[in-house]
Amino acid sequence: MRKSYTVEKKKEILREVAKVGNAAKVAKKHGIKSTTIYSWKRKFGDHETLTEKIDKTVAKAECQCAEKDVIISKQKKIIDLLLEEGN
Repeated sequence: MRKSYTVEKKKEILREVAKVGNAAKVAKKHGIKSTTIYSWKRKFGDHETLTEKIDKTVAKAECQCAEKDVIISKQKKIIDLLLEEGN
């Protein structure tokens, strides 16, 4: 017999997949095929909220800025050393 899930239940299962990171494991737990979960993902999205996407983007940008700050700091030290040698 085919199970019928509400939209909210489908989204709940998708959140669980995002948390667990294994669609097959979650599918088995709920007695459905992993292909069903993937079709729900296509229909409802990956269920990563906009806030989570923004947070990841901001974190990545902060990391890139920190890396550039380190590079700039090293370049300034090299310039200072070169200027000292020239005097």
